[in-house]
Amino acid sequence: MNEPKPPWRALLVARATAELAWLRPALAEAGLSVTALSHGETALDQIAADPPDLVLLGVEIDGLEAFEVCRRLTGEPHTAHLPVLMVAPAADEALLQRALSAGARRLLSPPESRRTLTLELLSALRPKQVFEAWRAGSEEHHQRAAARDALVRVSLADLEVMLGAARRALQLLAEGPPAADQRRLLRAAGEELVSADDTLATLAAVRALDAGEWRFEPHPTDLSQLLESVAAAAGGEAVVTGAADPGLSLVADGELLQLALSALVRHAAAGLATVEAVELRASARRPAGVRLEVAALGAPAAGDAPKPLAQALWLTLARLVAEGHGGALSSEPGRLVLELPPEPAPGAWPPAGRLSRAARVAAGPTPAAAATAADWLGWRTSLPAPPRPPRLLGPAKD
Repeated sequence: MNEPKPPWRALLVARATAELAWLRPALAEAGLSVTALSHGETALDQIAADPPDLVLLGVEIDGLEAFEVCRRLTGEPHTAHLPVLMVAPAADEALLQRALSAGARRLLSPPESRRTLTLELLSALRPKQVFEAWRAGSEEHHQRAAARDALVRVSLADLEVMLGAARRALQLLAEGPPAADQRRLLRAAGEELVSADDTLATLAAVRALDAGEWRFEPHPTDLSQLLESVAAAAGGEAVVTGAADPGLSLVADGELLQLALSALVRHAAAGLATVEAVELRASARRPAGVRLEVAALGAPAAGDAPKPLAQALWLTLARLVAEGHGGALSSEPGRLVLELPPEPAPGAWPPAGRLSRAARVAAGPTPAAAATAADWLGWRTSLPAPPRPPRLLGPAKD
């Protein structure tokens, strides 16, 4: 029999607790700490403010009648789940009927065996355990739903900006600008469409990871080759370079790790006003494992300018990938760091549900409904935020 683990709290409401001394050994054996009151109205107020795990009502109490206290507790939605037991120094059929009619789970009286009484107390706690487990699961479900909703919102907002900029460039092309401007507009439209495609791929990967649908295929991965692939696929105006310690490798899902590093490259570049280069570095971590660093070189953005909304999505993907391998994502001045074990840690995969555990609403007056996934991950991004200026509106290059 799996018994509840202490500490459990019981509230004993009785006029003469000395007459109920036979209860205390069983309460201690069941792991219940006891607070005693004698007044019915006081008990109702205390239960409303701080509900115990079990309510024990003596048939004789001060103030409001014990059976009326029981009816109120079992009849109110916010206390109906609490187990209420009535106790008496002696019991008869009439008293039992009154207790059960008032909503009590049981009427306890001195038993022949203390162990029997202990088991009755533990049995009374079972429904509350089930209720608490259901409530915890429901809260986690709502957290996960809110986290997913925030990620979809930030992603759709960024996609709207990207596609709107590309559409505007194509509209201007249709008006027949000079040849130099045509090239500039085509380049701007192409960059926005590539960014939109990257965002869609990242969103699809995050959804698959959190739903536990990604086909996880870890295998020996050469980190020099991996960083070269990330650098080659980065594109854009920034130069992306990658370097790893000679012969450094680890067991990982190479495709997934490449997605995470690519997301961190975009995140690092987006934090600067002008980007000169993004550096990737892989080194051995003591005592075992690897350290992957992503750092961007360039001019910082002036002030505390809003960051692209997709940053929340990139960070979420990188964190899920790190935790799915048994590692962690962290930040250091000027760089983002992925630390991974030499092979996936037992029990780390799949990372399904980790999104909800990463979800924590940012401190301050911001209502939870307005918080974003980036707030939950501890990064400075907020909604609503002004869209970033479309690239095609910048001055033409000679």
